[in-house]
Amino acid sequence: MVSDGSNGAIITWSHRIVSGANADIYAQRISPAGVVYWTTNGAAICTNYEEQLAPTIIFDGSNGAIVTWYDQRGSGTDHDIYAQNISFTGGVLGGTVDMNEITGSNQLNIYPNPSNNRVTITSKEEGTFSIANDLGQVIQSFKLNAENNCTLNFETLTNGIYMIVGFNDNQVMRQKCVVIK
Repeated sequence: MVSDGSNGAIITWSHRIVSGANADIYAQRISPAGVVYWTTNGAAICTNYEEQLAPTIIFDGSNGAIVTWYDQRGSGTDHDIYAQNISFTGGVLGGTVDMNEITGSNQLNIYPNPSNNRVTITSKEEGTFSIANDLGQVIQSFKLNAENNCTLNFETLTNGIYMIVGFNDNQVMRQKCVVIK
C-alpha cells in the first residue's frame, strides 16, 4: 500500500477471479474514508496468461503508482519481473515492462535497473545519449567516457519508467530504466 498523494492510498494484490485459474494483478485507490475510487473489483494491472504473483507497489511522484510482480509468462517455470505504471484514475500508463528485456540488450546496458539514485550506462557503441520521460521529453543528454560508460545521478528524477536512447551514424539504441526510490 502507498499514498495516492491526496490523503488516500493505492493498494495492489494478486487474485484468482475463478477457482483454479491463474492469478492476475489488480490495484485499487481508496479514499481516507475507505471509499473505492476505481471499479468495484479494482483496476486490472496484468491479466496475461500464466501466473502473476507477489505484487509490490511504490508511489510514482505523480499521484499514481508503479506496480511490480513475478510473472511466469512464456516459460511456465521461470519467473521474470514485470512493472506497470498506473495513473491516479487507475489507467495504465505506457506498456508493461519486462525487466528481463531491460537488461537483455547487448548494445546498451544499464545497471542497477531498477535504480534509485545512481545508474551506470555502458555501450559497445559510441554516440550521443539522452534520458526521456514517459511523455518523450528529454531530461538530460550525455556522452560516454573513453571506456564507453557513464555514471549518472538520478536523485532529481521521480519514480517512473524512463527511456535511455543512444544515437550514432549507424543505429539507434534504446533501453528502459525504472527509477524506484
